[in-house]
Amino acid sequence: MLSEWYSAHPEEHIRPQNRVSPEYLTHNTAGRQYYVSDIQVIPDSVVVYAPQGVLNTILTAYTQPFHWTNVTDTLKKHINLQKLHGVKFVPSSVDVVACVDMYSEKTLEVPVVGIGFPKGKVLRTFPSKVQVIVQVGLKNFKSVTENDFLVGVSYADVIGNKSEKLPLTIKKHPDVVSHVRVTPSSVDYLIEQQTVSEPSKEKESE
Repeated sequence: MLSEWYSAHPEEHIRPQNRVSPEYLTHNTAGRQYYVSDIQVIPDSVVVYAPQGVLNTILTAYTQPFHWTNVTDTLKKHINLQKLHGVKFVPSSVDVVACVDMYSEKTLEVPVVGIGFPKGKVLRTFPSKVQVIVQVGLKNFKSVTENDFLVGVSYADVIGNKSEKLPLTIKKHPDVVSHVRVTPSSVDYLIEQQTVSEPSKEKESE
């Protein structure tokens, strides 16, 4: 035990100490249409007392393993930290808080964008906008907008396409959404050739 070590080493007037972050060891499953949006550990750090040679090897204080199942509301649990020989954590236990949010489905209208097209070539799709359907937690529902998404088709994909319709790809979406899908998943299209105007000689001479 730690007290026995200090009794055997009276020359150590000050206990070697350090501060580390506690980390939870848990397996959790949320209820239907719910997800665990965040897990917090309180306090966010604990003091470690140990012999100097041992102290430098301790980077994290782990909790005892625990399980939550079918979680549908915010939960709080007081958990002891795992004991290590010759080591003392202060405090020796922490609170683990699981924040739960509910999924909702959201539909947005997003324009189809051509990516990497040569100058003078423009992608036209029919329709020009498609629906992007996602699942998002209620706390982020209002903040997610069509500007967070990019439904794009690269010029290389168009050139390599052998079908009359062009398959669509979601190039960008926020991390807070899941089960992202686009409808329709393919569109009619054409590549429009536009005239690229060149500077006149008069402007060049100026």
